[in-house]
Amino acid sequence: MEQLVQSPRSSRHERYARADLHRAIVRRAVSDADWDLVAQLRRDGFSRVPGVDDSGPWLDELDRSPAAFSLLGFSLDGTPLATMRVQNGRHGPLELNRFIDVDTVLNPDERPAAQFGRLSVLRSPENTHVMFAVFKTAWQWCFQEGLQTIIIASPSWSKSIYDFILFDSAGEAGRFEHHYAGGAVHETMKLPIQSLEPLWRSCDMPLADQFFAMQHPMLKS
Repeated sequence: MEQLVQSPRSSRHERYARADLHRAIVRRAVSDADWDLVAQLRRDGFSRVPGVDDSGPWLDELDRSPAAFSLLGFSLDGTPLATMRVQNGRHGPLELNRFIDVDTVLNPDERPAAQFGRLSVLRSPENTHVMFAVFKTAWQWCFQEGLQTIIIASPSWSKSIYDFILFDSAGEAGRFEHHYAGGAVHETMKLPIQSLEPLWRSCDMPLADQFFAMQHPMLKS
């Protein structure tokens, strides 16, 4: 992986740095009502994207398969604000293989990988806290499972999130047009799992203590 440095601070990055993970509740989608909520959050989030058909479908065959799970994020008053899917690369090809050859963007020591996808975050004063709480919950699960790399596909409008987290671009081989997002060009990006703490500490990541030193009992995968 190329040496990573923090991107220049932006107003968004300053907002991300103020995230308070104690102000969120995260749990896994399990019940039919949970899956209805996942679909609703995806619809409400993605339908704001030009070119996306807001009729769906918002769930697919991967959602309830043994290879993946989805997280739900709530503010402390119980308002649902975010969802994200985590796919375990130990259980078959990652969804990204529908668009690119994942083998060309992952080195042998970066496997097994997890794909984070279907991230949808609603507008709210609490959404930054909830979004990063969802990300910590997903990363922590991957760390405990011994996975090596998180891989994502980012459109331009969410790239500031992944730049802040210090995802690294997979280069030209990872760029593609995503039919799920109105044909928008997506960039494949990746992040180490097992060595995330020293990476963040070396860059003075503002959220490092919340990820690696603090306990958040309301974040459950």
